[in-house]
Amino acid sequence: DKPKRIMYVGPNEMEVKEIDAIHGITTSAKYIVLPEENFASMVRLTKFTNTGSSDLTISALDGLAKIEPSGGTLDGAFKNMGRTIEGWMGVQHADDTLTKPFFKMSTEPGDSASVKIEEAGHYCLSYIVEDGTAKTALPIVYDADKIFGQNTALEIPFALQKSSVGEILKGDQYGDAKTSSSFSAIDELTIPAGESLEIVAFYGKAEHIDDLETIVDVVTKPDFVDEKFERARELITDLTAGVETKTANHLFDGTVKQTFLDNSLRGGMPTVLGYGEEGAVYGEDPQIKIFHTFSRIHGDLERDYNAFQIAPTYFSQGPGNYRDIAQNRRDDVTFLPQVGSFNVQMFLGYIQADGYEPLTVEAVAYMYSDSDVARKVAKQVTSDAKSEQTMYNVLLGGAFRPGQMFGLVDMLGIKISVSNEDFTNIVVGNSEDRAMAVYGQGYWSDHWDYYLDIIESYTAIFPDGEEALMYDEKLRY
Repeated sequence: DKPKRIMYVGPNEMEVKEIDAIHGITTSAKYIVLPEENFASMVRLTKFTNTGSSDLTISALDGLAKIEPSGGTLDGAFKNMGRTIEGWMGVQHADDTLTKPFFKMSTEPGDSASVKIEEAGHYCLSYIVEDGTAKTALPIVYDADKIFGQNTALEIPFALQKSSVGEILKGDQYGDAKTSSSFSAIDELTIPAGESLEIVAFYGKAEHIDDLETIVDVVTKPDFVDEKFERARELITDLTAGVETKTANHLFDGTVKQTFLDNSLRGGMPTVLGYGEEGAVYGEDPQIKIFHTFSRIHGDLERDYNAFQIAPTYFSQGPGNYRDIAQNRRDDVTFLPQVGSFNVQMFLGYIQADGYEPLTVEAVAYMYSDSDVARKVAKQVTSDAKSEQTMYNVLLGGAFRPGQMFGLVDMLGIKISVSNEDFTNIVVGNSEDRAMAVYGQGYWSDHWDYYLDIIESYTAIFPDGEEALMYDEKLRY
């Protein structure tokens, strides 16, 4: 009989399990996106369970058949000239153990007189898990030819069938000018009857190869793996708590939460920033700012023509189509009254004199135009004179988003004297917000019906604010 395969899908995780009763082994691979860290990562937890009655010795390669490097705008290049673009690809290593490969481009490809050295890249870190903690680092097999041979479809490991994991690890691997794989390697490990072996792998992006040691220190903390999988589940519960429904039909209850979650992925989850008066709403208190996290363009990720962009930072988000963002923010003020007139002002502010609006809506950006306010804030959030001056220059240097600000703080070595939460609320609360949109693929005139829904949602919560909103508020653009 063939092994039985089952797929489980949760709100923030998915798992594929294969049950092989003939050979007495059950294999599962579970995935999450790493929550609440200052680096991005997809996490894969693979579990081999010996369901037989005797010891089981296994060798295995577990991971990604193909991993693409980081470096510039590569979406079109990968799709239209995938073989040519391989000339820029390479694999570097943070040490000589094969446990910290770094997949990057040598330079940003393009027809330009200037050459930009690419420092950022994608990494893979893998460990044997013991008691919820990543313990023993595993070597990574990145040379696809050593596994698949001439099978460029990456479906059948012809080369591995003629060799072994141990022989591949002893031999040379090549990663330059070719597309790589990224497999965690296990060579002849024994699993006692009734017990399991767990492997965790972290795939993500780092701005420099030197950052890998810091990431290693984080992911190998005690109980880190177990805690992050648990937190990934809790996070969705927290985000959907506002629509928790209890009826006799649990499927209906789950549908309500999933629909709310799907809408939040399109329109974004409104987050209140700034230290305003208790109960104050946007538009009434200048300290109150609204920033939407998790927003992105519509559709599932397999729609490669959408060119999804998700910032690998705190307050992660990406641009989306105007109608997607607008229609999925229609009930923001219902669930979070502090949003106030934010959406009404933002979307109506995009209307041009000819009635058209740009297609692509980006996240709100913040800026400082008053140098006195910037100086006051810089002094309030930093711990020394040098950091204060650097922070002051950053605040007056142009528009920023919360995630970008944390990246600048790390890159420039600014020493912060307050918590991350206080830092965000102080810096953003005292700033001026700017709604951002770009041309995208054109200008459109079919958005007006969403305006009515957004306005009606606002007036349903703040009926006494209608006249002031319509006649007293000035649209920025």
